[in-house]
Amino acid sequence: MKEMINVKIAKCHCGAKSPSYNFPGNQPKFCKDCKLDEMVNVKGGRCFCKKHFPIYNVIGKSPKYCIECKAERMLDVRYNVCSCRKQSARYNFPGDPPKFCRGCKSEEMVDVLNLRCNCGKHRPSFNMPGKSPKFCFDCKSEEMVNTAIKLCQCGINRAYYNYRGKYPKYCSDCKLDGMIYICKKCTCGKHNPLFNRKGKKAKYCSSCKLDGMIDVGSKKCECGKHVPIFNYANKPAKYCETCKHDDMIDVKNKRCHCKKHQPIYNFLGNSAQYCSACKLDGMINVISKRCVSCNLFFSTKEYDYYCYSCYCWKFPGSQPAKRHLIKERAVHTLMKASFPALEISYNKSVGCSQRRPDWFIDCLTHCIIVECDEEQHKSYKKLCEYVRLLEILEDISYRPLVVLRFNPDKYKNSDGDIIEGCFPNKAIKPTVKLGTRFEELRKAIEYHRQNIPIQTLIEEKFFFDGK
Repeated sequence: MKEMINVKIAKCHCGAKSPSYNFPGNQPKFCKDCKLDEMVNVKGGRCFCKKHFPIYNVIGKSPKYCIECKAERMLDVRYNVCSCRKQSARYNFPGDPPKFCRGCKSEEMVDVLNLRCNCGKHRPSFNMPGKSPKFCFDCKSEEMVNTAIKLCQCGINRAYYNYRGKYPKYCSDCKLDGMIYICKKCTCGKHNPLFNRKGKKAKYCSSCKLDGMIDVGSKKCECGKHVPIFNYANKPAKYCETCKHDDMIDVKNKRCHCKKHQPIYNFLGNSAQYCSACKLDGMINVISKRCVSCNLFFSTKEYDYYCYSCYCWKFPGSQPAKRHLIKERAVHTLMKASFPALEISYNKSVGCSQRRPDWFIDCLTHCIIVECDEEQHKSYKKLCEYVRLLEILEDISYRPLVVLRFNPDKYKNSDGDIIEGCFPNKAIKPTVKLGTRFEELRKAIEYHRQNIPIQTLIEEKFFFDGK
């Protein structure tokens, strides 16, 4: 009869599930959904720490330790151990008992320990709503849904939300006020855990990890060092950039239509679909975040999602603000000391174009510009610099113009040797090298003041690569 129930097997107070939880030392009275925060599983055998189920021990012994308490030589002894004595055996030919681990199996072997789809290739995740999973993604019909994941009570979306300390029961549409996103977090409660000691379970994020901890949460390449993103087309990622073969491509990240680069460009409001080589006129970078203040330049987390200029203006007492233009100001001090009687415009516009060279000297018959090109301005586009000089030429009525570019940072000389810069290790004060370098710049300024150039535009570089 429909009114009758199983009175032999104990049920939780909710009447839906068998009880497994209670306070330590008591009989089980509550199911997983009804338990309180301090309750633990008192029904199954526990590790010595009383927190987790034991699955590890030395080979030949019954399981006694959880993943946090196990020693380095201990393995998962619930199942057969592979002949390599490193991992549990899960793989073999279809119909045979498990004998090999993932690293020792051949290409024809499959996982014979876990339930498989009828095709024998993949684990089942799909079936009709309310049924246990029997079909993989390739074999499922259109009406089937993923029944392996826990859905919300609405039966449409996956459950991620509940009150703190509870298991997820609700989707984002059905969640109530006060419910939060329930997922495994680091102890800081902000990020997903990926790091811990070798052989331990992931517990810490990159910000909270301690010295000696490694990434134990991400899938690794066969070399065991890097995350795999490469393989042949239509294959899962197995190799890192160091171990990949010549014909392999990035199969993990989204690619542009050309199949060569990652897409970062599209029209405003659309998702990225084009790389820099394939983008059309009018497309912009829709991946990188813009400055929260000016919305013109790209921002970084280092500067609280401001661009560098806005960050220095917003937080004048910060270390980046104190270092802002520090090299340029050091050169300006030497300029004033070397030419006290000379009228030099510093960081001012010279005409209608509003272009502002670092230092501008008007010699009546011609003009001199001095630029402090930190790091040789390698990130600057040559075409943009050339257009800038043409606009300045127009501002000075096309009188001859001498441009002297001075690099205070490291460079490679003509022999290929690296010459260190004048501000080592982000120092605030320059070394004596700056005075030595500036002496060459001073001589060049003095020479061009007294000699009218023949050409309309002359450009000289000091302490650049190859010089």
